[in-house]
Amino acid sequence: MQQLGISSAKPTPVIYPIETIPHVWEEMEAILAASDTISGGMITVELLKHWLLNGDATAFSITKYGQMESVLVIMKVDYATYSVARVVAYAGKDFIGTMQFVDALEAWALMQGCVELEGWCREEVVKLVSRYGWNPKLTIVSRNLRGKLQ
Repeated sequence: MQQLGISSAKPTPVIYPIETIPHVWEEMEAILAASDTISGGMITVELLKHWLLNGDATAFSITKYGQMESVLVIMKVDYATYSVARVVAYAGKDFIGTMQFVDALEAWALMQGCVELEGWCREEVVKLVSRYGWNPKLTIVSRNLRGKLQ
């Protein structure tokens, strides 16, 4: 979705309102498909679409030449004493270029009443985002019980 008055050659952040999701979903889904594989089934494109269409999550993208380069899906999560903006999916090209627009993400989070940005990610991503002011907070561990279900 090309915004008027913005050079298409320059990377541009875009926030997608609910009503635009059906119009951009095909392009967005192609980028977010990596989330299915990387998350091991925890996050699927069908679930992301459901959240986006119900207003449970918001999609941001970085566009260049009128095409989505990367897509980030974020949702507000309320804890007992505060709210956070949780990144539930990120996929696309040029992560380092995307980080130059983190101020737009922060502004959205603050407008939602959030006091932190958070993301659950793999160790490799923790190392990558730490260069941009993200700090590890918790470690999530799991024990697979699927084999005991048979």
